[in-house]
Amino acid sequence: MSLRFVPSSAPDAASAASATAVAVGTGSAYAVHDALRAGGPRAVRADVIQGHPLESHLQKWDATQDSFKLASVRQTQGAHMPIRILMERELVGQRMRIPALKRTPFAEDILSGRDMNIEFEDFLGDMDSTVHRVDVHGAMEVKMGMSRNGMPL
Repeated sequence: MSLRFVPSSAPDAASAASATAVAVGTGSAYAVHDALRAGGPRAVRADVIQGHPLESHLQKWDATQDSFKLASVRQTQGAHMPIRILMERELVGQRMRIPALKRTPFAEDILSGRDMNIEFEDFLGDMDSTVHRVDVHGAMEVKMGMSRNGMPL
């Protein structure tokens, strides 16, 4: 349990392990990178230039803030409260809507405290999904197994 509210500047163990795995195990007898087996071509810039220390802080910022808030809630309200918060987040994160409709993370924003922030996606988000007409009945038939590819069984 750490009360760190700023991410550490040390690199992740997972990112360091993946970097050494790429450097050591190239997957070829001649030490040539096999792009097709590795999931596509990789950028040389990522291997040559290390990122700025602020980049790692920004990538870990939300996770660090979340763990800090959960640790402080645990100290003030007891061990049950972080468990309850995580359980509520998991329940809200499950998809329970009609598959054709756009999913809005309104409840997730409330539970994480992002409901008071106005971000780019809030007013200049994806407008294409509202323009197209959606066949809600067809999507529900496919979800419930009553049809395949839009054709009734």
